[in-house]
This record gives sequence, C-alpha cells and structure tokens, in this order.
Amino acid sequence: MRKIIGILLIAMALLTLEVGSVSNFREASMEREVIVGYGDPFIDVSCETHVICCHQIGVITVKNNLDEPIEVYLLRKRCHCTQRTYIGTIEPGHSENIYVLPGNYTIQAEWNSGGAKINVTCPCIRREHHD
Repeated sequence: MRKIIGILLIAMALLTLEVGSVSNFREASMEREVIVGYGDPFIDVSCETHVICCHQIGVITVKNNLDEPIEVYLLRKRCHCTQRTYIGTIEPGHSENIYVLPGNYTIQAEWNSGGAKINVTCPCIRREHHD
C-alpha cells in the first residue's frame, strides 16, 4: 500500500511539475520615445549640399542608432501626391547616404516596434556673381 501511495505521490508531483513548466509568450507591449536630430538621437538625419561640376547635389545621411534594423523610405511631395522611394534596410550603428536635388524631403523610418517621420531640408547654395 505504501508503494502505491508513494508512486501516486511521485506521479502527481511529476504531473504538477510538467503543468507548471508549460508557458506561452503571446504578446508584449512597450513604448519609448524616439529622439531624432539633436543631442544623442536614435535616428540621426542631416543634409549637406555640395556643388559638383557646376550642379548642386544634396546628400541626406540617415544614421541608425537604434538597437534594431530600420527600413528607410524617402518621401517628396510632387504636385498633388507624395512620391515614396524605398531606400533600404539600415542595420544598427550604420548609416546610408541618399543623393537628392536640393529641396524639402521627409525620411520615413520603420522598425519592428514603431516608426518615425523626419523632415529634412537640403538648401540651395546661393552663388555670388563677381563682375
């Protein structure tokens, strides 16, 4: 009788241990503020304008300081619609240069847990005329 009770207690303990170890991770939610532009930004966007062979060209640099990859798009308003161009994936700690004409643009960054839209202006360089 003691053996049967002992076996039943061991079986119940094993069953309890097995049921207690079953778990499912179904959902997680987290929010954090994304800093862009100044100080120590998570996504840094800047533009420099250069004159190459008498033509002005803007170089928008997008740097990913997040701890996950981001998908980057370039948005520019043309007429009555917005043109959206896929730039690519930027890995953490890396940057990408986008060559554009001077003007106003929006960088759209998307990642697994969020996204951001960052406005950037690539100004025209005024040329001084010398007589």
